[in-house]
Amino acid sequence: MVDEAWSEDELRASVEAYADMYIADTEGRRVNKAQVYRDLEARFGRRHKAFERRMMNISHVVKQLGGTPVKGLLPAANIGASTEPKLRAMVIENGFLTDG
Repeated sequence: MVDEAWSEDELRASVEAYADMYIADTEGRRVNKAQVYRDLEARFGRRHKAFERRMMNISHVVKQLGGTPVKGLLPAANIGASTEPKLRAMVIENGFLTDG
């Protein structure tokens, strides 16, 4: 079991995976989201369901920034006061958000 707190590496990898799904979504390509979460689980040891919830948090940030969240990843606002600004900065830094 992994610590409760998310590392910068976990957050950044989540945003990068979300960006890949976002681009695929805008291009009309299908993505196996469950496999993306399992890959992140294998890499970091945190449960795949935790990564699914984190992706929903990233959808919330994307929506706040004026973008359209990835299909099937409803925005979830329960991010945490210290994590939300980190995710926001990482989403902006990644540069995938072009419709906002």
